[in-house]
Amino acid sequence: VPAAKTMHLAVLALVAVALCARAVDIPAFEFPRYHFSRKGSFARQTLNREKECAQICPTAPRHVQDLAVLKCVRMCMSMPCYSRIYGFDELEEGEIDVRGKSFNGCVREELLEADRRKKTELT
Repeated sequence: VPAAKTMHLAVLALVAVALCARAVDIPAFEFPRYHFSRKGSFARQTLNREKECAQICPTAPRHVQDLAVLKCVRMCMSMPCYSRIYGFDELEEGEIDVRGKSFNGCVREELLEADRRKKTELT
């Protein structure tokens, strides 16, 4: 019977923690959001630009390589998009980049807009 009582108390404690977590108002991380899908010609152009920039960016010492190279690649791809997505809150070492898809979507939008301008100039 003591094991059942302990289990009951543990379940009650978990429920209490869950209810308290809901009561605390944790603000969501906000950043500009852009749609990006890996399908389509502009998505391919975005990914090709990323590959080109990855070849241009120098490698850094192993312990900072991931973040330094990622920042270099993203800035190379589009400085305006980098400023919009990361300018107010730079990526930090070990941070999971939840903004990467929005960044690629921003670059895709730039490519679409450039294509529209080009077609308008031709007509």
